[in-house]
Amino acid sequence: MAHGIIRRVAAGTAVVAMAASAQLMGTGAAQAAPAAPSASQLQAKLQIVMNRALPVSTRTAELADPSALTGANNISALWDTFQWAFNPYQVQGASTSGGNTNATLAVSLRTTGQTKTWPLHWVAVGDSWKLTKGTVCNLAAEFRTTC
Repeated sequence: MAHGIIRRVAAGTAVVAMAASAQLMGTGAAQAAPAAPSASQLQAKLQIVMNRALPVSTRTAELADPSALTGANNISALWDTFQWAFNPYQVQGASTSGGNTNATLAVSLRTTGQTKTWPLHWVAVGDSWKLTKGTVCNLAAEFRTTC
């Protein structure tokens, strides 16, 4: 009888310890991803990241990795310099699967109307969608600037 009680107490202690450990390590019950964003919502997020007039904290809040702000600043400076050549950029075709959202950035030349597109990726972080550093750095490389 004593062995049965000891086993049940030990098993119960192990379950409680495992649950506490999972919570501390962030491996408990999976948090649901935020609602899938629309292209216009992602457009607004990208505009915040690229707006150098906004506070740094506001801009980095939209990035999965705040260090991507360096690349965003460089891209934004180029866009500001050459804005006469381009129509305003557009985020198109948002598609969400689990904790990832993909979309396309479309930029067209004012003179010819030719459009160039690049992939954009956001990840779910808590209850928000954050633009990935990889996306910012890929765009920076396309625009021949640093990230």
